[in-house]
Amino acid sequence: MIEALRQLGIAARFVSGYIFVPEDIEQRHVGGGSTHAWVQVYLPSAVVHLRRAP
Repeated sequence: MIEALRQLGIAARFVSGYIFVPEDIEQRHVGGGSTHAWVQVYLPSAVVHLRRAP
């Protein structure tokens, strides 16, 4: 998706982070289950976050 956006002349980047679920104190997402990634698109009027639904 990032490459397609860039080919169209739209600035985009890959962003990654961690999921924090306050209600899940006992289980505490650990390992690969706690990571999350999305695409950020930079438009003249806004920054758009594109997340894929699980």
